[in-house]
Amino acid sequence: RADPGERYAVPADPRVRPTLGTTSAPGGATEERGDDERAEDERGEDEEEQASASPPALPDSLADAAPYALSFPPDTTDALAPASIPALQLWAATLDTIPPAPRSARALNARRIAVRFDEPVRVPDGPRGWAVADSASGAGSPVVAAYRLPDAPEQVVLQVDGDLAPGRVHLVSLDGPAVADSAGNAAAPFARSFTPSSTPDTLALRLLAFLPPETALVDGSLPAGARPGVRFSLPPPDDVLTVTDTLGAPLPVALATTDGVTVRLAEPPRAAVRLTATLPDTTQSRTFRPAPEAARGSLVGTVVLDSARVVPPGARIGVEAWPEGAAEPLRVLAEPDGRFSFSALPAGTYRVRIWLDEDGDGRWSGGRLAPYRAAEPLLLLAEPERVRARWDTEIEGLVLGAPR
Repeated sequence: RADPGERYAVPADPRVRPTLGTTSAPGGATEERGDDERAEDERGEDEEEQASASPPALPDSLADAAPYALSFPPDTTDALAPASIPALQLWAATLDTIPPAPRSARALNARRIAVRFDEPVRVPDGPRGWAVADSASGAGSPVVAAYRLPDAPEQVVLQVDGDLAPGRVHLVSLDGPAVADSAGNAAAPFARSFTPSSTPDTLALRLLAFLPPETALVDGSLPAGARPGVRFSLPPPDDVLTVTDTLGAPLPVALATTDGVTVRLAEPPRAAVRLTATLPDTTQSRTFRPAPEAARGSLVGTVVLDSARVVPPGARIGVEAWPEGAAEPLRVLAEPDGRFSFSALPAGTYRVRIWLDEDGDGRWSGGRLAPYRAAEPLLLLAEPERVRARWDTEIEGLVLGAPR
């Protein structure tokens, strides 16, 4: 109920009763008090002198304090020179420890079932761990494929070997860590019921795109950390995609997938590669080249563990370099003495993250709440490192901190 022009602050000493003063009207003008108000002020001062032995109780609410006019202390922030305020860097993160949970299962046609989860998932292990069976007879139908399409990241599609009996309730179940979210939390075993469809399965394998697209190339070369690959409409057989050099000689490279339909090289290539997809009705190929040697450099350093850190047996130091704009990092494991090296990197900026790989999975683990497991020690460099062409960029002063 106070005047809009009055200003308030809590007294520094709770025994001191707030005193009356002039009030500032909007616009900065000052109102003069009349004779009755000045007399009120004098009576207030006499009461304060008598109350030194037993101070009055403070008001319990702002409404009770309405008769008092209070003042904020002066604002001194403008008087601080910008250079005298140290830069404050804050890192905000939310640790995801909740695994994906199934929401529903439904038939797409006579041979395909869609299982929807409550968040985007990955299916790097294909059909392993999945099962489909008649709920009454228990007769199972082998699952021959499990994949996730790019336009439905929360949905896993299963393909069985042969048409399912329409109208009969079936169960689809998962037993094992075959599905995980982007943080690596594996889905718990579950079972969901569905009724098969009588619609015939007419889907055919098609090539959708070579990756990365030409628009993502830098002067015709692969960007830093890019792994060439091919996206199909369905999981491809093993003999559909071949990797060769520019002369056609096969290359002993490993392939990897996180959704079942997008197949990429497991590591960025160091030389030009040609990807060829051979389908029943067409054959397509594309050549990908990394940045030329003259445009590449290296990133090196040595990580020292804090002396208070107890290192589990077999644990090693992992290092990630995230190229600017990349969806995935480059990873290496440091030598036993802490030395690491990223060689043949395209010139550019890289975010560096270092952790103690205590569980040996090659990735940083953020821990979990139940059963409790602490997060692996992590060091995130505040500023990105710039790699210059034909230079070895060394990072100094890397110490992986002590436990809290």
